[in-house]
Amino acid sequence: MGLFSNPLKNPKVLEMVFGKAQEELNEALIYRKKQFEDPNLYMWVEVEQGLPFVCLRNLAGENLVRMTAQQLLQDEAIQQQLKKIPSLVRPFIKWDVVLPKMNAILVRQLGTDKNIKVTEGPKKAIVDLWEAGEERQKNISLTEIFL
Repeated sequence: MGLFSNPLKNPKVLEMVFGKAQEELNEALIYRKKQFEDPNLYMWVEVEQGLPFVCLRNLAGENLVRMTAQQLLQDEAIQQQLKKIPSLVRPFIKWDVVLPKMNAILVRQLGTDKNIKVTEGPKKAIVDLWEAGEERQKNISLTEIFL
């Protein structure tokens, strides 16, 4: 890899980035639990009309927040989390390119009958795949979803 090569083309760097993202998801969820004063909140990813939405849900399954990835990027708390992206890879992340690709992957992986549930873990967020209202795969990595 040359001095100015895109590090995001390296699988080991991508695994590191997704691993870090899962840690940051955990921190974001902890922050939201404090913000909403609800220790049982979790994140839920659903697809509607070909667009993924990230939701913040309570135990009753009610969405307290529902945003597209583009809307999330505008969120102040998410902006703070994004500043933690390693400076080595930050210049190579072009959100106008990355978001549509990530959205397409989520739409392809989830379709209309699958969801992702994100709960707080000891260090990294716990990511579970749900299908038709039932848990299908527990504790998968973001790498498994996006790569």
